[in-house]
Amino acid sequence: MKYTAHRRVIQALLSCCLFISTYTHSQPQLMSQPQLMSEPVQLQIKPMNQPGITSQSDLNIATQSFAQPLDIIQLNQRDEAESISPTATSNAAPPIFSIALNNSYKDTLTADSPEHRYSFSANEAGKVTVIASQIPNNMTYKAYLYSKPSEDPASNYTSVGFSTMPGAERQQISATNSVPSDYILVIRSEGDNYGDSFMLNTVFSTTYDANEPNDNFWQATDADVAKPITGQMDNLYDLDVYKIEIATQKQLIFALTGEGYGNYQAELFNGNGQSLGVINDKDLASATLTAGTYYWAVRASGDNVVATDTYTLTTTEKLAGLSLGVTTDQYSSRRIDYGLGDYFALKSYADIKGQAISSAGEPIAFAKLKFEFQSNAGKSLNEVAWATTDANGNFELRVQSPADYGRRSFNGPVYTYHYDLHALVIYVDYGGKLSTIPQMVIDATAHDGSNTKYTTDKSYIIFYDIAHLTYHG
Repeated sequence: MKYTAHRRVIQALLSCCLFISTYTHSQPQLMSQPQLMSEPVQLQIKPMNQPGITSQSDLNIATQSFAQPLDIIQLNQRDEAESISPTATSNAAPPIFSIALNNSYKDTLTADSPEHRYSFSANEAGKVTVIASQIPNNMTYKAYLYSKPSEDPASNYTSVGFSTMPGAERQQISATNSVPSDYILVIRSEGDNYGDSFMLNTVFSTTYDANEPNDNFWQATDADVAKPITGQMDNLYDLDVYKIEIATQKQLIFALTGEGYGNYQAELFNGNGQSLGVINDKDLASATLTAGTYYWAVRASGDNVVATDTYTLTTTEKLAGLSLGVTTDQYSSRRIDYGLGDYFALKSYADIKGQAISSAGEPIAFAKLKFEFQSNAGKSLNEVAWATTDANGNFELRVQSPADYGRRSFNGPVYTYHYDLHALVIYVDYGGKLSTIPQMVIDATAHDGSNTKYTTDKSYIIFYDIAHLTYHG
């Protein structure tokens, strides 16, 4: 094969990219990306100004007698909310209802009764979750949860958490206890848009992950934005919330992957509780985030949840390029030309070290990189090595040359050089999906000390593999 044809094949394989269009939208969102991508959609997402969220009440609620129970139906977790029974009434002020775990209710807050209280018990240790959903438009509901050990009737109920998201259609709160416990839930309304009902679900789980309870902003698990977040869904209604801090404006790429039967979604919120967008399981999304506090909320998006299935949410700073130092083991190694072009030469391996760089020129920590020597004698002979950058964005590794056969040759004055032509292709791993490197600054040092430095916007470097020499004198 002539080199010109060979080069066109290599360039066609390595330089192909998918054109992805961008557009503007009145509400910033995270857009799903194709399975393979060389350049993700880039959206500008900035936190919006909104009044702060009211802090948790420190109210302790004492044991009280309860009015008549609500009418309920037993909850099938795959039933739709429309199947839930109508509201029951209560004459208490504020109204108090006795409810049961793993049931669904419909209730209504009114101008005369803007706060309702609900009592229930868990007869064994575990995690309790309560969800107020289908909240009327333009209303802010607050949910407060209190508990005490059920075997200690003399004790007061103490606060175990709260949920308040301004204007949200859903409020959720959870608690874990190592003993059977009694609970009181308080649902309070702020505003004057009454008349519509809301749904109330209670769920109990005996199996839950180590991050629980973390079902809302105030229970959020602190997470390092540079490291993968892993967790499990306790039940169909579980919501796992993680808090991340962005020190300076960054271009970030997000990936959510799930194991087993689970299907997941992750929603990103700014520090004021406003949604910035949703990514689906096995999709990629890209956004520019300014400095500040953000929250990820992960939930199951299907009707099947297995508590032992694990999801992983990866946030990676977008890689703009690599600086590379390359040293080969060829005794006379240098950029040489055997009539096919001026390329690096090696015998068995290349030592590579460098740094991952962001668009702001800053190092990227914990970036996962794949180095693949692509053999021209067949894919089965490809050599692959991985590296993860350290806290300063640096990496160092050795990449072995493919075991080829010297299918090409060049007659020198004394030796015939038998060699193969390889492409070392470099990728960055975004949550299990590979993207080629957009730019590299290559600083090559040969075995004899000679040096070459240049910049390329290709995602690969071409090497001659010197398979062996034949003396012909």
